[in-house]
Amino acid sequence: GAAVTGVRAGGTGAWHGALAVVLAALATGALVRRATQRFGGITGDVLGACVEAATLAALVALAAG
Repeated sequence: GAAVTGVRAGGTGAWHGALAVVLAALATGALVRRATQRFGGITGDVLGACVEAATLAALVALAAG
């Protein structure tokens, strides 16, 4: 929908979408780094958690804009 792409009826918020992508990448990177330190690698469960963390970070960034 419009909220996911960062486009609003009053104008475009292209930077909102870019911010959402950056925050999602940072959240995923932090989670992978932590799992690698703690477990010595990543598992499917870690990848699933990355999906959830990235989705949450992107939605928060889009909602804040």
